[in-house]
Amino acid sequence: MSPPRSLCGRSTFDAGSVSAARLRPGDRSLKAAMPKRLVAVAALACALCISCGASAQQRYTVESGDTLGAIAIETGCTVGELRAANGISGDAIRVGQRLSIPSCTPAETGNTYTVVSGDILGRIAENIGCSVSAIQAANNMSDDIIRVGQRLRIPADCSATGGASASSATPQPTRSGSGSGVASEDGGDLQPLMQRYGFNPPEHFRALVMEFTFDRTRSNVIRERIFDYDNTGSRSSGWNPASTVKLFAGIAALRRIRELGFTPDAQVTFHTSPSAHTYELRELVQDALGPSNNIAYNLLVTFVGWDYINGEFLTPSNGFRGTAMRRAYERTRWTEMGFQDSFRPSPEITITEGGRSRTIEARNGDHEISCHGAACTSLRDLAEALRRLMLQEQLPAGQHWSIPTDDLRMIRRTLRTDRRRGEEVVDALGEHISGDGVRFYHKAGYSADWYSDNVYVYDPTEDQAWIVSLAGYPGRDCLTEAAGIIGQIIASGELRRQ
Repeated sequence: MSPPRSLCGRSTFDAGSVSAARLRPGDRSLKAAMPKRLVAVAALACALCISCGASAQQRYTVESGDTLGAIAIETGCTVGELRAANGISGDAIRVGQRLSIPSCTPAETGNTYTVVSGDILGRIAENIGCSVSAIQAANNMSDDIIRVGQRLRIPADCSATGGASASSATPQPTRSGSGSGVASEDGGDLQPLMQRYGFNPPEHFRALVMEFTFDRTRSNVIRERIFDYDNTGSRSSGWNPASTVKLFAGIAALRRIRELGFTPDAQVTFHTSPSAHTYELRELVQDALGPSNNIAYNLLVTFVGWDYINGEFLTPSNGFRGTAMRRAYERTRWTEMGFQDSFRPSPEITITEGGRSRTIEARNGDHEISCHGAACTSLRDLAEALRRLMLQEQLPAGQHWSIPTDDLRMIRRTLRTDRRRGEEVVDALGEHISGDGVRFYHKAGYSADWYSDNVYVYDPTEDQAWIVSLAGYPGRDCLTEAAGIIGQIIASGELRRQ
C-alpha cells in the first residue's frame, strides 16, 4: 500500500494537475475534495514550511505589498540573512521575484529586536548592552541604516551582559515571555464607542476586542484589556460559530500526535467500513485551517477523540469556558465514508511514521457536554485560543500551550493564507490598519447565514497588538461595517485612550 501524497511533497505546485472531484469513500488525499484554487492556497503554507523536506530549498515568491522586512518577519529570518542568501545589497524587491529562504531559526541563546519609529542603531545597542559593530556583524550589515519593522538579531553575549533581552511581538517561535504575566482588565463596553461612529449593528451582533501592550523591548505583554460589546463576548449559545472552531481541532490534533510520540508528518489511518482512509496529519491541519475543508476538520476531531478534545483540551485550565465539539460537519459525505454523525465514537486508528506504528482501539467517549449544536464556543474562547497561539513568545509559560516551533510556524502561516472566501473582516480592518509589515492572522466561519471571524492584528510599528472577534447575521457582508469601524478605532488610538 503506497503512502498518501502530501501537499508538501512537491517543490513546485501545479494546481492544474489536481482533480477537482469531491472526496469519496476510499479516497486517500483531501486534494481530491477541493477546488483547484483551494488546493493551491493550502499548498502556500507548505511552500514556506521548514519541515516540508529537509533537503528542499525553501523559496518565497514576492507578492504585491511585500517588503523585505515583512518577509523576514514571516520566515523567522533577519533582513541581513535574506540579503546574503539572495545576493541583495539593498531592500529593493519586485513582485514575482523568487527569494531563497535560508534556515533562520533563531538560536535559543539569542534574541531579536524589532525596530520601531525613532530608533537608531546606536541607541538600540546601548539599551541592550551591545556594541554597534556586534549587531552589524550578527545581521550582515555594512552600515547603520535600519527601517521600522526590521527585525535585528541580537548576539547572545550582548543580552547576557546586562542589557534587556529583545524579541518581536510578531509570531516568532523562539521562547516564552520572561514576565509573570498580567490579568486581563475590563476595557469597557464597545457598544457606545462604536455608536459614536454611527454603527448600525446587524442582527444578533456580538463582538470582542483584546488589546495587548508590550514592554519597551516587546518581549513581554505588560497589559491586557478586553473590550466587550454589550456583554456578548462570553455567550456560547444562540449562534453558529461554523469554521472558526477548526482552529481548536488543529491545535488539539498537533498536541495529541506529539504526546503519542509522533510528528505531524505521521500517516493516520482510520479503519472504517467498507474501506480505510489514510492521511498525513500535517495535511489535515493545513486543509482544515486554510481552505477550511470540513472533512479534514472531522478527521482531526475523530483522531483526537471525544474525551480528549472535550474533557482534556477544551477545559478551563487551557483557557476555555464554553466550548465543545459534538457533531460532524457535512454529515452526508461523512457518513458515506463510514463514520458516524456524532464525534462520540471513533473507529480504530493506526499511526505510522518512520517504520514505527501504533494502533488506537475504537473508542466511545463518555465525557458529558452541554452543547446542543454541532459545535459550541464563545468569542472569548476564540480570542483566548488566538492569544495563546500568536503571543506564545510574549506570555509566561503557564499562559500558553508550548507548541513546538515547527507546529507553531505551520499554524500561523496557514492562518495568514489568502482564501477564496472569508476575507471580508480582514479587508475592512486593513482599510484603516495598514503599512509595511502589517499582518492579519485569522480563521473565519460561515454557516446558515451566520458569519464570524477571529483575527490577530500585528503591526511592527506599534507597541501593541489586537485580537478582533466578531459574529453576526445574516450573510458574509454583515460584519463589514463593524470591522471597518473597529479598524478606525484602533488606528486612531482611541482604544488606547479608553
